[in-house]
Amino acid sequence: MTNKKAFLISLIFLACTTPLHAEESPAASCEKRLFKEVKTVTAFSITHRPQSKKILFDDIGCGLKWREKQCSSGQGSFDSAALVYDFNTLEEITVNKATFVQSPAISSPMGFGLAAFADPAAADKFLTEKGAGKKLTYEELLLLDSK
Repeated sequence: MTNKKAFLISLIFLACTTPLHAEESPAASCEKRLFKEVKTVTAFSITHRPQSKKILFDDIGCGLKWREKQCSSGQGSFDSAALVYDFNTLEEITVNKATFVQSPAISSPMGFGLAAFADPAAADKFLTEKGAGKKLTYEELLLLDSK
């Protein structure tokens, strides 16, 4: 590998792993990393496979921002097929069956503070332990996100 290629790969890696700066909003930072290839699923990931192409976002909030920019057909596809991962177990859950928690106690990669739970009781337990935040259905999350 030439030095020029190694340098370019290093620049791309650094650009994709730059942390969220305090002065940036999560949405602004998300725009920069929207199509970043994320290789590891975490409790904050959201996956969508439109037209056999896998899109993996490292933060649930980034996936929702991407959804907002889709036509109504694309949004419907996302709503019925996108997957989130349980905060405790990493179990796959379709977004419309998950229970979400938004809390300042959740340190998600892009700062949206969202986590998904397969079991609503687990979301309640999390909220009781952390003492801050709110539990949301997917529909409530979409309404919150659009405000």
